[in-house]
Amino acid sequence: MAFLLNYKDGLQAVAYMLNGHSRGWTFAGKLKGQAEPVSTHFGFPNREQAHPLAHFDGLVHCMEEMFVTGNPCYPVERTLLTSCALSLLFESRVWKKLIETPELHIPYRAPRDTFFQRS
Repeated sequence: MAFLLNYKDGLQAVAYMLNGHSRGWTFAGKLKGQAEPVSTHFGFPNREQAHPLAHFDGLVHCMEEMFVTGNPCYPVERTLLTSCALSLLFESRVWKKLIETPELHIPYRAPRDTFFQRS
């Protein structure tokens, strides 16, 4: 399955669901000024080495930090935009049509020291 996202600023992204074809998470993209695309893979070569649902470790860390400090690791807008976009992608598939999302025109700027998982 492939889901196409058209962002307000002109960025286009595709989310592929390749169950059974790829393990882990993969990213590929075109960079301005470079002819060749770049790509990377996040994951383990076999299931024996994998930690199931490891991406939730970072979320749990951020929840713990917020409970202790009262400050989130990243802006709440990020969760709102991601959750709504994923929900609407699945609705778009069911309805078999493009869904416009003016309700997602939410100002958002990632902080300089934005949280991301490290290994």
